[in-house]
Amino acid sequence: MSVQYTRERLSEAAAQCADIDEVITFFGTSPYGKLRRYLFSRFDHFRIDISHMPRRTPATQEPVKPTADELRRAVKQATSIAGALRALRLEPYD
Repeated sequence: MSVQYTRERLSEAAAQCADIDEVITFFGTSPYGKLRRYLFSRFDHFRIDISHMPRRTPATQEPVKPTADELRRAVKQATSIAGALRALRLEPYD
């Protein structure tokens, strides 16, 4: 049985998941080749806000810098520098 990535299910996933790997788990799908890219394209197609989900870049590129709003939100919610880094999906002890 194939998984249907409908607007309704994607909206539900966007509301409940923090990253694209959680979305994959939400749908009960095994990750494969270009699934992450495909899911991002479906969110974009339906204009579903997933600004809270980090988009990974290839290892050869510089990491994507968080926007000013993302930084403000992370700092506002955190109680420490490490907490702010975790909110930005960065490892504080690397």
